[in-house]
Amino acid sequence: MNPIDIRDDEDEENGTNMADVPDWVRAQMERRSRNEKVLYFIRHAQSEANLAMGGTAKNMALADSVLTPEGISQAEELKDWIKLKKDDVEKIGVVLVSPLRRAIQTANYGLRSLRKPFVLQASLRESYWGHVANRGVPDSSLEDFIDELECANLVDVDSINYLDSRQDRFWQPEEEDEKTNAELNQRTDEAHDHCLEEVMKRPESHIAMVTHGGLLFYQLELQGTPNCGIWKAVVSQSQGSKPIIETFKRIWAPSTY
Repeated sequence: MNPIDIRDDEDEENGTNMADVPDWVRAQMERRSRNEKVLYFIRHAQSEANLAMGGTAKNMALADSVLTPEGISQAEELKDWIKLKKDDVEKIGVVLVSPLRRAIQTANYGLRSLRKPFVLQASLRESYWGHVANRGVPDSSLEDFIDELECANLVDVDSINYLDSRQDRFWQPEEEDEKTNAELNQRTDEAHDHCLEEVMKRPESHIAMVTHGGLLFYQLELQGTPNCGIWKAVVSQSQGSKPIIETFKRIWAPSTY
């Protein structure tokens, strides 16, 4: 079949007017001009702050809280998802991870068998909500934390792309002590607003993202999401437009849910 020659109205006598182009050709042209990706939104496993719940907002012992033993078990169950959905997960090209420690742990305990690079992405961070658990640690402390994971044979540090808070306006933990709650809430809202824009610029067609309940609410309007739940979404973006979440559904939850 010869391709249809599409030209302006004034060239109608020499080619084909757009009005005469069949719908299936129009659809094909639109798909070719549209960037489309499959995203796996993964909420982190249970953290100490999740377990403590109310009255913990100012408890510095829970700052950038880590996983509970139950959370570690939940994260390790992600290996079962990888085995069950092998054909799907093999397409994943990168794992984007919130720089909060509970998300890093979830990725390391559950997704190492993917053997894909981990990239820390600040726009995946949790909404602040006036809670110290949602404020990060400085870059040097974060690197020390990851080094400790490597000593426990949990992660290959060479596979992680570190953040540079000097260049990332969504991740400047050393400044956050001086910010008001309103300023911190504004920063995390802006991060979530830019999250999909950043993701859609990446070359991979299938991407896993380890993130938080706040971003799931912001992007998918989900509430009460289970720790370590997974939502598969198809996201498209036409040139000059914002990304659009076409479809999404939950495809996994831990056995304890």
